[in-house]
Amino acid sequence: MNLPAEALRDLRRCGHAVFRYVVASIMAVMLFRFFSYAGRYWLPEEAQPQLSAIIQLAGALYLAVAVSAVQAVYFSVLGAAIDKPLWKHKGAVDALQRFFTPWLIINLLIITLTDIQTRFLAAEMNDIAALIEFSILAVSVAAIPVGGCIMHWGGLEWNELAEALRPLGRLFSQTLLPVAAGFALYALASARMIAVTGNMLVDMMFLTGTDIPLFMLEAYVFAMVWRICMHHRTLPPEDNDPFDF
Repeated sequence: MNLPAEALRDLRRCGHAVFRYVVASIMAVMLFRFFSYAGRYWLPEEAQPQLSAIIQLAGALYLAVAVSAVQAVYFSVLGAAIDKPLWKHKGAVDALQRFFTPWLIINLLIITLTDIQTRFLAAEMNDIAALIEFSILAVSVAAIPVGGCIMHWGGLEWNELAEALRPLGRLFSQTLLPVAAGFALYALASARMIAVTGNMLVDMMFLTGTDIPLFMLEAYVFAMVWRICMHHRTLPPEDNDPFDF
């Protein structure tokens, strides 16, 4: 299985689904950035100390919910297009009912870790903040592989989670490819923050423009994970599974 080439062909064949995911993601993130900048620059200075914490919390919750909804709905569209006709869903409502919760858990974990790191950095506890950075990296890199496997399995059932994630372990050599791509995605997203100027209009345009290739790379990682799950489905059962009691 030439996983990178197959996933790339999937994205080309399912370009409409990729386009919808990228556009929906950009709209969700743009709205978050707009209100973040608005709260920072347009509120009266005397009101900022009282409202900044509320705005930050509301923005984080909105971002987690919006991104999770986009991933649940539009990754379902992309997965169904790649794995047609075997994998199906019954539209946006069905996708949200089955897949919103696992994506929300993953995104809330990333946002919570990022918020904790920010607090340690503000307190100049850089050593602890650096350790948390590794946790953020690990969760970010694992997010799409874990979320994709849960989606391919059909939903989040805690007693079936190990079975849902089995393709990642059984096809570990293939799993390293989306993991490496996820690491590149994280590195690129972090590196671009060096170019942030503090000017609202310039930063919005720059971040939105650079969002496009990053969201396309996310779709590519998802396509590779989806292909791993599809390939795992065709393999014979493992006879000597040490975890099969």
